[in-house]
This record gives sequence, C-alpha cells and structure tokens, in this order.
Amino acid sequence: MKRLIIILSTLLFAIAIHAQSDSERIIGVWLNHLENAKVEIFQRDGKFFGKIVWIDTPADVDINLATDRNNPDPSLRNRKIMGLEILTDLKYDDGIWKDGKLYSPEKGKRVNCKLKVSGDNQTLYVTASRGLFSKTLEWTSVNKKLDAKDEN
Repeated sequence: MKRLIIILSTLLFAIAIHAQSDSERIIGVWLNHLENAKVEIFQRDGKFFGKIVWIDTPADVDINLATDRNNPDPSLRNRKIMGLEILTDLKYDDGIWKDGKLYSPEKGKRVNCKLKVSGDNQTLYVTASRGLFSKTLEWTSVNKKLDAKDEN
C-alpha cells in the first residue's frame, strides 16, 4: 500500500510540474506580425504580461523617445513605448492563455485577446477580439538574447 501511495504521489507531482512548464512555453521574446516590434512575455503573480522591448525606427530616431501619442487618454500620451506593457492579465488554461487585454499603441486601442503557441514553440497565435469581430495574428519566436540592432 505504501508503495502505491508513493507511486501515485510521484505521478501527481510529475503532472503538476508538466502543467506548470507548459504554461511557461509562452515566456520569451516574440516578433509581432508586422515585424516592427518585439514583445517580451513574462509571468507575474500567476498571470502573463508582455512589454515592448524593441521597435523598428529609422536609424536617426531614438527609440527611447517614442511615446504613446495615440492613447485616447491625454494624460498617458507621454508614456514611453519602450517597456510599455501591451499584453496584460492573461491566464493559462489547457494550452490557451486567455482573458487578457492587448493594447495597440499605433491605434490607441485596447481589445480582448487570447494566445496559443504552436507545437514547435515557434509561432504565437494572437487572437484579438472586440465585440463580434476577431482577428488572429501570427507572431514569431526570437532568441531570448536580443541582437545588436535591437540594443540601439
């Protein structure tokens, strides 16, 4: 009987560890569908968030000066784009990160979103929805270490 309890406990522990690591597959840096921004997804307090860590700008423009100028709230228009959290409050549930929000600094709009990672962990399917309308975008995994171009 003791042996059965130990085996069952070990099995349940392994299942719990697998579920936790599966939820963390989303963590890392992703290139958006327009290939003009990289978003780092991370976990905080059991939920998942994403912040902008790189944006494509002309060589003579300092990316650290770009602001959230299209925000509908005038008091937020001076926020820096670099480091801006654009994915918030995603909860993991059976292979899908859901019940979150996606903010588009280009449009100044926040929409509902859910995310799913491809089996090979190379594609992130970002489904943005507002009311009855939804659209799925494909983001691509990038190395966790940003290249030299990204550090400028």
